[in-house]
Amino acid sequence: MQTLWQDLRYGARMLMKQPGFTLIAALTLALGIGANTAVFTLINAFLLRALPVANPHELVVINARGQGTPGIISFPMYRDLRSRQDVFTDILASAGTDSVRLSIPGESGTAEVDNVQRGLVTANYWNVLGVQPALGRFFTEDEDRIPNSSATSGSLAVLSYSFWERQFGRDPNVLGRTVLVNRNLCQVIGVAPRGFFGELVGSEPDLWVPLVSFYSSELLENRGGQFTAEMGRLKPGVSREQAQTAMTLLFRQLVQAERASGLSRDSGRVAPVENYFIQLEPGATGLSTGLLRRTFTQPLWIIMAIVALVLLIACANVANLLLARAVARQREIDIRKALGAQNRDVLKLVVAQGMKLALLGVGIGLAAALGLTRLMTTLLFNVSATDPLVLAGVVSVLTFVALLACWIPARRATKVDPMIALRSE
Repeated sequence: MQTLWQDLRYGARMLMKQPGFTLIAALTLALGIGANTAVFTLINAFLLRALPVANPHELVVINARGQGTPGIISFPMYRDLRSRQDVFTDILASAGTDSVRLSIPGESGTAEVDNVQRGLVTANYWNVLGVQPALGRFFTEDEDRIPNSSATSGSLAVLSYSFWERQFGRDPNVLGRTVLVNRNLCQVIGVAPRGFFGELVGSEPDLWVPLVSFYSSELLENRGGQFTAEMGRLKPGVSREQAQTAMTLLFRQLVQAERASGLSRDSGRVAPVENYFIQLEPGATGLSTGLLRRTFTQPLWIIMAIVALVLLIACANVANLLLARAVARQREIDIRKALGAQNRDVLKLVVAQGMKLALLGVGIGLAAALGLTRLMTTLLFNVSATDPLVLAGVVSVLTFVALLACWIPARRATKVDPMIALRSE
């Protein structure tokens, strides 16, 4: 340890004596490290990170497919599937989010808040996801049965933690307060837990309301269209393949029953029911139907490949710079070896200098990456992308890559025979 500490101090002095070389090498590494950290942090946040719910690996997204005919899950079909299936603990439905005007009556008047993001979900939404309220409670099945009841007797609302914090100052007395959602009376009954953003990445609601109470009977009973997305939680011991086979069989039976009863809107089509099937996709990372993922999935992976190439080029450039430094220091290294230094001592000396460069580059790159990530997520994506665990992993990998670039000139320095080099002097 004493020798290592001496090598580190010596490497630091060498870098301070050559500020131009140090700055160029550190900024070169920072460019590759910062870009890779920022892009991978975004990829993790939008494509890889699991939903903040209980056992997210048990969730699946339920889609209907058809060969030669559009496969859809209408809301009546969703209710039929939910009531007759036996492979899920339950199935939820979500109509996504929309922008509404929220009116908040108070002692000093009514506050009007525009562009509030409203999520419309079935009452079992919270139980399926395994989410517990931070304050109050969630909807019950009985509170989500009467169509369009929000226009007559009013409805309920659950606030997101961030909206509760931003708009109500985390006031616990918010429970029981009445707000107007597009002029429909809603009583606040709960607050979602901190960090919960829903089932769709990049579309964080400010509040959630019961789906049925905001839609008319005509739309809820329409078997010819689809306005919801469905997710289910697998029962213990049931695989995704088993559930997909069972749900496809049930789906075909229900389609056949719709046709026989005359309720189906596609009764005039010739496509056999064998052309219909259910496809289950992993739901741990949420729904993949959002605008964010449709728009940015492919560009993000392409950018990731580009910045990885930038990192390789940066490491190659730093290796060349350090190789040039090693050539300039060759006489010093030869004298050390002639005086009895082993190859491992020379490697440790040169790598110590490279390690300081790598750490300096990682520090600058990390600071730039955090700023860039925060700017992009705030302005473009409206979702928190910071994940300390992933950030630590990325920095560790990139530090290793940077040190690998320092290893090349270090190995080069040990290959020269000191007797030949000194004789040439």
